[in-house]
Amino acid sequence: MKGSAVLKRMKCFSVIMAAMLLVTFTLNAVASANSSVKMSREEARAAIEAMRAKLPVTQAQQPEKPVKAEETVVPAAKKHVVAEKQAAPVISMSEVVAPPAAPSATPAAAPAEKAKEEKKEEKKAPVVYPFDLSGYAQFLYSDNTAAANGSTVNLSRMRFIGKKKIDEKLMLFVQSNFTGNSDTASKLTVLDVNAQYDLGGGRSVWLGQFVMPFGFESPISPKNLHMINYSQESVNTEHEMAGDDLRDVGVRYNYAPKDCHFNLSVAAVNGEGINRRADTNDNKAIVGRLGYVFNKFFNIGLSGYEGKRYKAASAAVASYGTMAAATTAGDFLKRRAAFDFTYKKDRLMLQGEYHLFRTGVQGRLSDLIGQGYFVQGGLMLSKTFEFTLKHDAFTPNKNNTTTKKTINAAGFNWYFHKAAKMQFVYQKHGETPEVDNNRVDSLLCFDF
Repeated sequence: MKGSAVLKRMKCFSVIMAAMLLVTFTLNAVASANSSVKMSREEARAAIEAMRAKLPVTQAQQPEKPVKAEETVVPAAKKHVVAEKQAAPVISMSEVVAPPAAPSATPAAAPAEKAKEEKKEEKKAPVVYPFDLSGYAQFLYSDNTAAANGSTVNLSRMRFIGKKKIDEKLMLFVQSNFTGNSDTASKLTVLDVNAQYDLGGGRSVWLGQFVMPFGFESPISPKNLHMINYSQESVNTEHEMAGDDLRDVGVRYNYAPKDCHFNLSVAAVNGEGINRRADTNDNKAIVGRLGYVFNKFFNIGLSGYEGKRYKAASAAVASYGTMAAATTAGDFLKRRAAFDFTYKKDRLMLQGEYHLFRTGVQGRLSDLIGQGYFVQGGLMLSKTFEFTLKHDAFTPNKNNTTTKKTINAAGFNWYFHKAAKMQFVYQKHGETPEVDNNRVDSLLCFDF
């Protein structure tokens, strides 16, 4: 009994041990299978990621945010289903086999072509420049001690200046005077009308009516005169250099490059003054000025004028004395030459001109020869106040010294605003015989 019981116990123990071994073997097999499945899933993911890295990244291919374990709770009953889905990831054949498509050249080239077309359209589009209108007004107080003259205030000038740029090369220039201090003079005068074409390199050509390039004072606008009035040699009636004679109609060439000391202006004109008179002969007058700039402080200039003007027959003019004689109709000579200089540095300014005239006149046996000069200066006593002095001498007939006339003047310029100034000048006149004709002028000038 005892031996049989022991045998039964040993058999049970053997069965238990065999069962335990079988369970252990089964568990090991299952673990090995799970490990194999897990490695296959990780390897598949790595392969997919490697292929995706080689493809161009698009919004559709952006990697999804990895899901953390704690963010998703999977029921225990469904874990094996999830494991099966993860163990067999789906890989598209296009991702594995098909190489990435080459980028199309059309989208990249289209913007460049479009930009070129836009630039061409911009170049073709005409640029419209505005019409520039400016001007100035001058109010003059004058007191002359000559007989039948008193003190008076008037609007001496009212000028409008128009500029219209057609393109980068061509510009139109217009200037008109709408009033004057003379009862007989026209209240509306067209002074300048010309087309100005830029040739480049400091060169330009003007065509139309313009101020003649002779000397440095006569071409200056009245608002820029240093002492209110023009000098006698710059503006006079004896040698036909007054008013309308300072301008003419024709063509003008200008040369003033930036890096050159020389500058030149030369014109071919009718020789009759501004367009109130037509040219009465076939001769064109030639006028010009050659300038030389030493530095930014000092420059000089030489000017010349050569032309003829038709005049009617005339009886002898008694004031010419022994040279008086009747003259027939014909072309009379008009010739002049001039030298000028300008110096301006710090507070000091000096200007001067010398003129020599030869003019054929009616009722005289020979041409009238004259000369004249002036020297003027200014000293800035402050930033806005300048003291001025001037000596002006003019002899219309060099062969008759009694024709000499002088003006000694003193005054001041007060630049009280960037667009306005006040000028004052006292003039002491001298002539033979002496005449009481001194004068005081005061001018207010406003730019607009």
